[in-house]
Amino acid sequence: MGAIQRFVEYTQEEVGAYPVLIFGSALHGSGRSALADLTYKRFVAAGIPSARISTGKIFREVAKAEGMTIDEFMGLQNADPKRFYSLNISVDQRIHEEMEEESLSKAVIIDSNLAAYHADIPNAYALLVYTEPRTIGERVFKARREAEKTYASPGDALNEMVERTREDIQLYKKMSEIARDNFWKMVYRIAAKDMENNLEAILKGKRPESPFFHATIDNNGALEESWEQIEEFLSAQR
Repeated sequence: MGAIQRFVEYTQEEVGAYPVLIFGSALHGSGRSALADLTYKRFVAAGIPSARISTGKIFREVAKAEGMTIDEFMGLQNADPKRFYSLNISVDQRIHEEMEEESLSKAVIIDSNLAAYHADIPNAYALLVYTEPRTIGERVFKARREAEKTYASPGDALNEMVERTREDIQLYKKMSEIARDNFWKMVYRIAAKDMENNLEAILKGKRPESPFFHATIDNNGALEESWEQIEEFLSAQR
């Protein structure tokens, strides 16, 4: 029996549900989605019933249901802030509900910065993905992702990732003020503070460590090297 099977068996014995693996990142561009995709593939290959929840996909689905592109969705922050914040809260609630429901019958792998702060279930394990800023700049510049602008240099790409992270932090601070439910007010407030601390640590050249994540995965090399760290984490849960 491999590390994945043992990990799943352990979680089922302890809490009666499949595990939920949450990949968050202290800085945009760290590769949390790539590691979540790789982990999902490894779970499937190990014969484990698995579900992959993509935050980006859910945002696109909500935007489509509202008759918008994802760019138009994001543009609501200035054009119609009340609607923008309301839709963001609905996205986060949907992720929360899917996460809990799917884990009753499948292992769940999700890429989400916020989920680590609202996954109040004993079968959730959150992994903070860390990549050095210089490496992030080089990777993003080289990738020149579709739907994103062309960057003039790796430094320009890094600055964009830092700014996007800061925008997320400000978004969560704002949502902590307007959310009606006290649980979500607390989630957004805690997430904003923790993400701000993580970003500050990274910009000072430190490896982030968060009390809301079970471990930090260094994603500075090849994905396979990061997977080895994930596998070590799974093996330690017993």
